[in-house]
Amino acid sequence: MIALLEDLRTRKEWRALVRAFIEELSSLPVRQVIALPSPDDKVYDSNVLVVLEEDTPEDTMEVVKAAVRAERRMGVEGILSPLAVGAWDSDAVRRFMAKAEKGRETA
Repeated sequence: MIALLEDLRTRKEWRALVRAFIEELSSLPVRQVIALPSPDDKVYDSNVLVVLEEDTPEDTMEVVKAAVRAERRMGVEGILSPLAVGAWDSDAVRRFMAKAEKGRETA
């Protein structure tokens, strides 16, 4: 079972898009997804971090394709900007978590 933390103070449309993206990722070896509080928030020019079991070029490309499919489902374009990393990349996780926490403080 995956634990889900969702900040209900964020825009409903953003939350729905992130949920659609997570659904599209279901066939990939994903450990964790961290979405920033707003699509305008960025870390490494990305607003969603996808932590994969292993960061292979094929899985990274599938993450990008999943973002495109989720946006099409939701009738939007160019909003999701995912960054895919391997489970070993604790620096990216820390940076995304810190930015997410800072965003919650200002909401």
